[in-house]
Amino acid sequence: MSEYMMESTEIDNSKFPYRYLLRWSWPDHIESLIRRLMWTWLTESSSDESNGESNQISEADFIAMRAMWLIAVQPESPGAMLQIIAEQCSEAFVERVAENPGTWPSTLRTLAKHASAKVRVAVSQNSNTPSDVLFELAHDESADVRYAMAEGVRGDAQLLHQLMEDENAYVASRAKRTLARLTPPAMAQMPFRKAASEKTGLRKAAES
Repeated sequence: MSEYMMESTEIDNSKFPYRYLLRWSWPDHIESLIRRLMWTWLTESSSDESNGESNQISEADFIAMRAMWLIAVQPESPGAMLQIIAEQCSEAFVERVAENPGTWPSTLRTLAKHASAKVRVAVSQNSNTPSDVLFELAHDESADVRYAMAEGVRGDAQLLHQLMEDENAYVASRAKRTLARLTPPAMAQMPFRKAASEKTGLRKAAES
């Protein structure tokens, strides 16, 4: 089974959002998969009516899951669709949604409380995550989440200073190194500007 497949126990056919697949325009590779899905679904529905309903996972379900995976990783996917996937799919799907640059801030706010540390790490790296959510994640119970934030947190010096005080030595050290990497360019310009200012002052004094 490939990485985009969910376990059979995670599928609820009565809630699976087939209808949402048809509400937006998709890239060709997703569009063709959706057409295949609808044909398979119609074929299986006709078969179920004559042979009785089956509790087994159908081919349509697996095609739908593949389509959902492709949508979850597609940067241009609608935020509404990504939210639906986050609400109904497995951890691997939700992590992809948390990484997606098109995910709504409101969805990311919810995913910041997800049980999976991997999902919370993905939320902390998303450019759409609200700043107050980032500060909450900087106090996350998982050191893995805090360490991932210490590696970047989008260059936020205030958050890095906060993480430098972390009780975990690895997190604190990582935040210190990240801050040192981000600050030198700005600091390096200060002596140059000062020297240039002093030269201008001396020139003006000489001219007078």
